Amino acid sequence: MIYFDNAATSFPKPECVLTKLDEVNRNLAVNAGRGSYSLAYEANEIINDTRCQIAKLAGTSIDNVIFYPSNTFAMNGVINGLKWDKHKTVYVSPFEHNAVMRPLSLKEKQYGCKIKILPFSSGGKLNSDEAARLFSIDAPDYIFINHASNVTGTILPVEEICTLAKQYNPIVILDIAQTFGAIDIKHISRFVDFLVFAGHKSLMGPLGVGGFINLSDYELNLAFAGGTGSDSLNLDMPQSSALRYEIGSPNIAAIAGLNEGIKWIENIGINNLAQHKQMLIKALVDSLKDNRKIHFCLNNEENYKLGVISFVVDGYEAHDVGSILNYEYDIAVRTGYHCAPLIHSLINAKDSGGTIRVSVGYFNTLEEIQKLIIALRSL
Repeated sequence: MIYFDNAATSFPKPECVLTKLDEVNRNLAVNAGRGSYSLAYEANEIINDTRCQIAKLAGTSIDNVIFYPSNTFAMNGVINGLKWDKHKTVYVSPFEHNAVMRPLSLKEKQYGCKIKILPFSSGGKLNSDEAARLFSIDAPDYIFINHASNVTGTILPVEEICTLAKQYNPIVILDIAQTFGAIDIKHISRFVDFLVFAGHKSLMGPLGVGGFINLSDYELNLAFAGGTGSDSLNLDMPQSSALRYEIGSPNIAAIAGLNEGIKWIENIGINNLAQHKQMLIKALVDSLKDNRKIHFCLNNEENYKLGVISFVVDGYEAHDVGSILNYEYDIAVRTGYHCAPLIHSLINAKDSGGTIRVSVGYFNTLEEIQKLIIALRSL
């Protein structure tokens, strides 16, 4: 099988990640920090080291990193931890994932808060004048920005949005599921309050670990409560940052795998990873851009480094193209609406059943791209 669904989950994983997962599951799958024995201490050290690795990538301190089972759990932890009432105004980009939109929709129903969409053109550009006007009418309390679209690979102008909103002092939450480990994010960290990440995408870790990074002095309310392995007679959650938000038995195998994934990325080099993905996407687009049946969505070469591109094919539903590629060519792509409810109006992809998304990774080759090109030309 030729796998082009890395925006959902990077696959295959580096060999060092697979080796570490096997090693930990066989020899270290204990409750980290929950016992007075060597294995528990060793497992806890792996968690702390991984926390340090995440902090280094984000350009912050280890105390700010909180682990959850996934990006979606972490986003719910942040959203449920914010203060809510009917007067709150929330701005979202039209590129948001349902990890953001569904929890916010619940808040809208529960509290009557307002959710507004940041103004982007059909070409994917922010209308800064209109955004400034909207902010002046309804000042933002919270702004949610998807750093890069999981549908089109579009990198959003985070600094511009935050600069326009700065005078209103909103809390800014940046979803870095697609960008963390794919591009350097440290330069934008100073503009936002929370980063929410996934371990199983560009960070090359396994499923089962994600989290958020608190870059501000904003203290979230508790979204979850439970055992932490410490102060067990106290029915209140601990005050320590990580222990306050991380409940239950840590997924030590997933966290150890994430640790290896980050080290692998640092060894290869983020820029080298990005250049490889950019080369593959450019080859795909250049070979098909003159095909009158294929229409690429928000095609911008600056975004190719994320390795994500979407398109529609005249005369086909997105799902049908995916099925043909799967059954006739053994090529795996993602089709449909990609858990992104707003963007398809922006790119006019609703009537085609969404888009066909190709998302490449480091282990994909130019030969595989050529096979995809041949398959698409046959449609």
